[in-house]
Amino acid sequence: MVWAVLLNLIYVAEGSAARVFVLETEAGVTDVAARDVNADGHNDIVALCSDEAREAPNRHVAVFLADPEDFLPAKPTFTLDLDPAAGALFFAEVDGRPPAELVVTADLGAQVYRFERGRFMESSRPRFKSLLPRALAAPVFLDIAEDLDGDGIDEWLVPVASGYQVRTATGVRAEIACGVSSGIKQTGGLSISHRLPAVHTFQRPGDPQRGLVFLNRKAADFAYGEDFSERTRYEFPSGSRKEWDVAAEMRDIDGDGLPDLVLTETRGAIGREVVAHVYLAAAPGVYPEAPLATFECQGAVASPLLEDVDGDKKLDLLLIRIPYNVKSFISLFVLKKVTVHVDVYLFDGKGYAEKPDLRQNITLAAPEERGQIEYTMGDFNGDGRLDAAFGTSGDKLVVHTGKKKKFLSQRPWMEVAVPATGTARVYELGGGRGQDLVIFHPGAEHNCRIEVVVF
Repeated sequence: MVWAVLLNLIYVAEGSAARVFVLETEAGVTDVAARDVNADGHNDIVALCSDEAREAPNRHVAVFLADPEDFLPAKPTFTLDLDPAAGALFFAEVDGRPPAELVVTADLGAQVYRFERGRFMESSRPRFKSLLPRALAAPVFLDIAEDLDGDGIDEWLVPVASGYQVRTATGVRAEIACGVSSGIKQTGGLSISHRLPAVHTFQRPGDPQRGLVFLNRKAADFAYGEDFSERTRYEFPSGSRKEWDVAAEMRDIDGDGLPDLVLTETRGAIGREVVAHVYLAAAPGVYPEAPLATFECQGAVASPLLEDVDGDKKLDLLLIRIPYNVKSFISLFVLKKVTVHVDVYLFDGKGYAEKPDLRQNITLAAPEERGQIEYTMGDFNGDGRLDAAFGTSGDKLVVHTGKKKKFLSQRPWMEVAVPATGTARVYELGGGRGQDLVIFHPGAEHNCRIEVVVF
């Protein structure tokens, strides 16, 4: 078997090094997932591939099976050709026997594949109508399956015209109407669009079944209890900033099982203003009139993130800012450097402090090539604190580790020779100290390649 390991790893403090595996596909990679396909206890790499330039795209699933030593092959262990009508895909436990099945959707239902005899074998074809598209030129993975009632079989959250259908491969459990925004245009043909709310699950104390919350720009709709018959609607407070754009995110900040709410209001482009409000849930759809905390920022591109920075299993708030001013533009376009300001507010179990617990400026060398810069966070060295990985100049990925007295180490803990642009995702692949990275490059120069970085 051929093993592909990059030899030009850069060793840094304490003898640290990463193993990098380069996986090659026959067509451009459109999406990637890490799953234990064969139930051997090791996560494998599953890539969706499509040659979009061809009239009949070469669309297939490429599977790279890990061996017991956590090595990955350079070429796919096996492939699965997709049906011409295939759209999005997802993994779901269908029959209650690991491993989870691969579900390939289309407009009139799905094909379910089970791993048998060293490859994916079709096991059933459930029929149902949905808004899921057919014949996608660039297939993608969806995250729409979860075991909501604890019976060992995953429910599917399938988009339909009124909202979402909760079903399994064998039948429908419920259909829940929620705020769907639809549009139609007639310009040389019909163009029909549907925007469905984001879906989150939550665990109400004392209820064995997980509930659902559907989140749009103006409200959150809750469905829980037996057959999801209990419903609650929470309309977001408008306050005095009615002309501002509003974005909402729900996460369980305090660990009580209920979805807490972060409302982020923004206005302007140059000289942008950002205000983020945090509300802790008292019950499904019940939030206090006054926010727990409010964070404000002016004159920068700002993005509030919820992450566990210090490893205490509670979600802290990161306010990441890239300033909009003459100095920052000169730095970017002349010196090819970008400075990112990070303020960290640690959640102490009850709330956040008025001033940041950690504050840091991080200057990075901007990649020369165009494209999405790799950027993600995870616990890569396994110490429980949040680390960050950035794509930077010279086709390098730099990793900065989390520190107690400041957010990140000033110098990189590790540098890895991989392309600086692409999409980086965090997984636990096993065999290393902490979490690992899977990097791919849709629509770019290295689109037939995947880099797997095991720390």
